[in-house]
Amino acid sequence: NFDSVSTDGTTSFFVQIGDSGGLETSGYIATSGRVVDSTANAVTNTTSGFFLNYNNAAQALSGTMTLNLMDASTNLWSGFAVVKNASTGMIISAGSKTLSAELDRVRITTAGSDTLDLGNINISYEV
Repeated sequence: NFDSVSTDGTTSFFVQIGDSGGLETSGYIATSGRVVDSTANAVTNTTSGFFLNYNNAAQALSGTMTLNLMDASTNLWSGFAVVKNASTGMIISAGSKTLSAELDRVRITTAGSDTLDLGNINISYEV
């Protein structure tokens, strides 16, 4: 869950998952679209993580990303997010990632050298 989260620059967010071997930074099948004023402004495909296509440090994001285990035998995960920025925009993201073992870590990071500078992030889970 994201509550008024922003960065000190203009790079986008990634949510990356991993297992006992470490965080996975490649091999995702993911897409994110940014909609502002009812217009699809940018759609981006990526293999680096579940992507929140964001490019404005002044626009704090609030919303939810959900990760679901799709197949326990292959450790296939799906991700879906809907977040709103501080003005009139919305970001939608979806994708999948197969891990080599059981999920045991999640990282929220940026696509570049920017850092998170505002807001709250909460992670909750069910077993």
